[in-house]
Amino acid sequence: MLKAVELEIELFCRGMVIGDSCRTSDGRRISRTRAGLGSGLEIVIPARPKDIWVNVPVVEPFAQQSFFTLQKDDDGYFVADGRNATHYPVRIPEEPAWYSARTTSGVEMSRVGVLQGNYLAVYVSNRCLYWTWSPSVACKFCTTGKNVGTAEESRKNWRDVVEVARAARDESGTIFTHLTPAITTKTGPTARSFTASVSVSRSFAPCARTSAASSESRPFRCRANSTANTTN
Repeated sequence: MLKAVELEIELFCRGMVIGDSCRTSDGRRISRTRAGLGSGLEIVIPARPKDIWVNVPVVEPFAQQSFFTLQKDDDGYFVADGRNATHYPVRIPEEPAWYSARTTSGVEMSRVGVLQGNYLAVYVSNRCLYWTWSPSVACKFCTTGKNVGTAEESRKNWRDVVEVARAARDESGTIFTHLTPAITTKTGPTARSFTASVSVSRSFAPCARTSAASSESRPFRCRANSTANTTN
């Protein structure tokens, strides 16, 4: 039988199949946003001293060959290991109501930011400039160039970012908001939008984290919550 952290690693690497007994509407929608790293199904593995949040690949071809299967019975959800018939109980976080709500400007909130584990993730830039070069020099793991403008807004208004961050904090209890910029120019509209989003977020967010993706910016940072459960 696997330990909780071992199961987490196995699911990250092998993915899982969603069994016929499951209802996909029970969990958060599966959407490829940002760099595509959180595009699986969110589950929670019970563990001590704290539960483990895992974003499990389920749509990729390799996941369809996994010997892990998500199943549901009268007691709830569990992950079945096809190698030895071991069952691991898990929880499926519900999709929050604010995902389908709209900002004051009329944008669906899930197209601005999404939950990853128990924090809010927002890609505040347009697509990374590395995707615009020919030939492309985009990072091999990144799908930002395919996601931004399709599964999420290509340009995020800082007011929308703040509205979504507040909704996530108030309704989902998020522990912080993660703002991710792309490789961009120092004075372009993306940089100005990012700076505005961070500046306003500081007025209400207990903690904000930023990605170091943009070498041209100097993002606001504060001490992270050492007890946070994260999936990044």
